[in-house]
Amino acid sequence: MGKKTSCFVESIDPKEVLILMNAVYFNGGWKKEFQLSGTKEDSFKLPDGSSKQVQMMSQSGTYEYLQEEGFQAIRLPYGQGQMDMLIILPNESSSLGALHDKLWADPDRWYKSFQSSRGEIKLPRLKIEYSEMLKEPLKAMGMTLPFDEIHADFSDIAPVPPNLFISAVTHKTFIEVNEKGTEAAAVTSVQMAGASAPIDEPFQMAINRPFFFAIEDRQTGVWLFVGSVVEP
Repeated sequence: MGKKTSCFVESIDPKEVLILMNAVYFNGGWKKEFQLSGTKEDSFKLPDGSSKQVQMMSQSGTYEYLQEEGFQAIRLPYGQGQMDMLIILPNESSSLGALHDKLWADPDRWYKSFQSSRGEIKLPRLKIEYSEMLKEPLKAMGMTLPFDEIHADFSDIAPVPPNLFISAVTHKTFIEVNEKGTEAAAVTSVQMAGASAPIDEPFQMAINRPFFFAIEDRQTGVWLFVGSVVEP
């Protein structure tokens, strides 16, 4: 994943003596690929009420699907099915904020299997990059000592002087979703200086407004990547 990490090399300060990097990379093909012929231009509603035109993929089949008050959820498997993308879409009368409250109030419920149901899914192509400096958020959470130039103690890593301290923490994430599958990467750099009722009729799930997603390992239950998409 050289292209994804090259930005860190370019931004190295000559005063920095140590960089710790943690990287996660995922590249999975859909168990059932979306057909290019089924991709059409369609509208995606933005949080401010406006809309933009996106390339909307579509397919029909049998999926793990859940519909409850306020949202729809679906799992789209990769490869042999050990990995999948979980997508949770708030109803038009609800919101992404309300969905987040429901998500984190009881996260264990989302690791359970959904009912197998027939239906149609419409999903926009995605290509998103996210970058954030985490020094100030970490300090606000109480992690202050490692950033202190005088009192930070990393003597087990390197002899003193010079005194080592964390000068920056940078997190970058990339995800691309298309007809063939999903590519995702995340790099963190530390620089020192309930079941639903059976569904008889085929469901329709058009992901044409902000939604939540997670790339998950069904064997371990681990969410490797999570995020909310407000604008594809």
